[in-house]
Amino acid sequence: MRTLLMITTVLLAAGSLPAFAQSSDKPMTMDEQLQRLRQKDPSAGVASAPAPTAQITTQSNQAQTQALSITTHVNAAPQPAGYQSMIESEGGDAIPAMPLEVINNGTVTYVTGGVSSEEADMLKVRASEFSLHVLLSGTGGEFVGDAHFRVLDSNGAEMMRISGAGPYVYVQLPAGKYTLESFLNGTEKKSTVSVTGKGATKAHIVFPSAAF
Repeated sequence: MRTLLMITTVLLAAGSLPAFAQSSDKPMTMDEQLQRLRQKDPSAGVASAPAPTAQITTQSNQAQTQALSITTHVNAAPQPAGYQSMIESEGGDAIPAMPLEVINNGTVTYVTGGVSSEEADMLKVRASEFSLHVLLSGTGGEFVGDAHFRVLDSNGAEMMRISGAGPYVYVQLPAGKYTLESFLNGTEKKSTVSVTGKGATKAHIVFPSAAF
């Protein structure tokens, strides 16, 4: 009985041995591995089509330069010798004219300018503040803008002096008689005026063409 039991055990062990050895020792081929993967994931091993390359279309924007429409107005009045006329520009970022400087030397108050239309307008606004209005020009009507100018009282005492005077010189003076002296490129001009205090006294000093 014991002998029969041992034989049966050996036969059972011998019959199961090949299956154990086959499952643990025999390596799987590439096809078998791929088949097993497909059982788990049907899409395994299938080459996916490459994703289409995104086409980027670049449209370059051409910068458009809009030309500024600039209208220039040049003063129609004759300009002083040695002076450059000021140009008024519309839409061209023109620099506005600086306010005219009114000077008080402790004795009299005066201002000079008027080369450009802006300066002329400034003088018109303040003209009533001055008792003497002097215009410096040439025989042809040319404006003078770089003259030396001074005012002397009846005793010959100097009341005021300007370098680079013209074409207009406005002076606030008390009533009395005064001598006006003006020099331009070596040419001297003198005139005598009486300031009454009733309205503005106007004087016009004219230089010959040789002085320009």
